[in-house]
Amino acid sequence: VDAWGERFLTRLDRAAERSSLLAARRLSPANRAEMARGFAGAARPLLMLDYDGTLVPFAVDPAAAVPDEKLKAVLAALARRPGCEVVITSGRDRGSLERWLGELPLTLVAEHGAWVRQGGGVEWERLVRADTAWKLAVHEVLRLFVERIPGSFVEEKDLSLVWHWRGADRHVGTEASRELVEALTALTANTEVVVLTGQRNVEAKCAAAGKGPFFVNRIAPTRYDFIFAAGDDSTDETLFRVLPPTAYSVRVGFVVSAARFNVDGVEDVRKLLDDLAATPHSRVPNRVQPA
Repeated sequence: VDAWGERFLTRLDRAAERSSLLAARRLSPANRAEMARGFAGAARPLLMLDYDGTLVPFAVDPAAAVPDEKLKAVLAALARRPGCEVVITSGRDRGSLERWLGELPLTLVAEHGAWVRQGGGVEWERLVRADTAWKLAVHEVLRLFVERIPGSFVEEKDLSLVWHWRGADRHVGTEASRELVEALTALTANTEVVVLTGQRNVEAKCAAAGKGPFFVNRIAPTRYDFIFAAGDDSTDETLFRVLPPTAYSVRVGFVVSAARFNVDGVEDVRKLLDDLAATPHSRVPNRVQPA
């Protein structure tokens, strides 16, 4: 009994400490004002933004997560600001990003960094080439879960397979996703495949494709004097961990993260972008942030 009581109190202390830590990391009005000043004085700002769960809410049908006209107008305004580069880093396939955002002067990054289309360009460049023979065995496992879990389905991309369960019962889907992660982790052991859990999905993808590696290999060589990055799940953590310490990194949702700040939801990110788009350009340049 004494040992149980000690463990309980220790865990309670840890929970309280974690709660205090997350509260301290909430993006405050002072942080927002500081960010706006930094953006105003930047000669070469960079914005790296996830899509689902960051710019748009999740939808039961992923094809329904279409950007509204206001969001597109704000992104276009930011991208047209002199010297500013806006990069959409998403797990989405190329076709979806091109249909929804292709007419905007944005750099589009599909499948977590496997493909890139430079702002204003029309051609996609493949950044990751990997063997995808593993997809056959993984697809068979995912098919079994689709048969078992009503409301779930499989999405196939060039370098990944995703099991979505947004239309399934929450309790059933949660338990099934844990079981699936264990099964796929065992199946893909000693291969170049990583298994990730997202917002009501489980994804198996080539390990070489990632937002962190994309930043290091493609973005970091260019020097920026202001960096803002936002994302909502584990795929964004690889990016947060490689950003300069002065970057404004924001994790959507209050979970432990490598990002500097946390916000509640999509609305907060949208408000931040609205504020940045409305910020007049200052003539006082910032110091260039180290890559």
